[in-house]
Amino acid sequence: MSGKEQVMAVLMGPAEVRQTFRDWPGDMCLAVCLMQSGDCQLMVFHHEEAGIFPRRLQGQLALRSGDLCFFPPVEGFATRALLYSDEQKLMSLVAEAPEIAEEAADYSVNYAYALEEGLDPVAFLGLDRAAPDPTPGSEPQVTEKPLHFAHMAEEREADFVSRRSVVAGGEAVGRVRKALLPGFMQRQEAIGPGPHFRSVRELEVTEETRVPCDVLPEHDGWILIAQTGEGGADIRISDTDLLYLRDDRNVVAIRQEPPWQSTAALPGRIWIRTERLPGSLRGVFGDRIGQAELSGTGSFLYLHFGPRLLAQREPAPFAPMPAVEQPEGGGRDEGMNLGQDEAAVGLEDDEGEGRAAVEAPAKTALSQMPTPVSPPVSKGAAPTAPRAPERPKRTRRRWLMMASAAASLLLLLQVGLQLGGSFERDASGVKAPVDWDKFRLSSQTAKAG
Repeated sequence: MSGKEQVMAVLMGPAEVRQTFRDWPGDMCLAVCLMQSGDCQLMVFHHEEAGIFPRRLQGQLALRSGDLCFFPPVEGFATRALLYSDEQKLMSLVAEAPEIAEEAADYSVNYAYALEEGLDPVAFLGLDRAAPDPTPGSEPQVTEKPLHFAHMAEEREADFVSRRSVVAGGEAVGRVRKALLPGFMQRQEAIGPGPHFRSVRELEVTEETRVPCDVLPEHDGWILIAQTGEGGADIRISDTDLLYLRDDRNVVAIRQEPPWQSTAALPGRIWIRTERLPGSLRGVFGDRIGQAELSGTGSFLYLHFGPRLLAQREPAPFAPMPAVEQPEGGGRDEGMNLGQDEAAVGLEDDEGEGRAAVEAPAKTALSQMPTPVSPPVSKGAAPTAPRAPERPKRTRRRWLMMASAAASLLLLLQVGLQLGGSFERDASGVKAPVDWDKFRLSSQTAKAG
């Protein structure tokens, strides 16, 4: 073989396509046709058509058998090796055409309906018949060098078109197909709101969905990343070439290995071997133990770390206020007596008996006031239980002021009783009427003298 094929077709099964599109039908396959000019065309077909699809594709593209090669190998056509890096680039290109998933769903419904009604799916779907069989005895051939199509994308951005050739009786077949389909299957041409709008289906496919996960510490040479509260398949990363660290050290990209085939887009648990990890990447995993977020596409998984976990300082234990020992002899009573003595000294009385009579009721009243009792404090033994903190000094000062005011009030009341003895009182204690005759003006006193 000369190795100058014009088109290379890469055939993908349902499991492979579901890594990129979650809603991909389980009975549909995808063919990615890479043109030598740099164009890229996507075509869908049913898995039961896998045997006849290569010849149908040859007829639709109007190519000779020598101008078309397949991967994986197909009997009767040439084949070429496909590098793993090329497979990843190919899946990235497919992910940019989310509308192909909707077309595959329509194809699957129409194909199943044609079989149920006993119709020929090829005629019902308006597809071309298979091209003539290739030359008998031809065997698949592999070129010496693998196909690199990275330069094609650089020269011209690939156009994604799902191509179906138009047959001569296309309008008639279309009318028959529309008439046979039930009402709920007869889809009309959708009118979009404008060029700047995207459908919900497209958003579901293209938007990045993040799921919470836990990053566990290293154990036995492995770091475990597990989805929170969900199970799933496990993948193990032993090759350090599959790991990438972003410059801001907040995102780690994990390239999916070829054996990874699962209906779920994201794995349940990811095991990363730390034997050959560089110190910087191992430090990132060590500093970000805890919650993270996991997202992914058909080619890479992305582990998003939040802000660095800050060590939480434990609060200092509560220390009760030390108990204040009161001096022997009752300091509170001494303070009250001191205020009482100061009030008593301010009054000058020549008679000793009068002073004793004034001080005695005040001492009697103060002795009857309730005094808070504090438990005795033993100086040698340690307290078995934490004591309640003593009242602050402001409370003690308020008690002293109230006691002093009470003592002063009692003293003034007693003095008033003594000075008011000149007024006559009746037996019931009610003040007697004033005798106005004993009061005279100073002029009347002078005349009388």
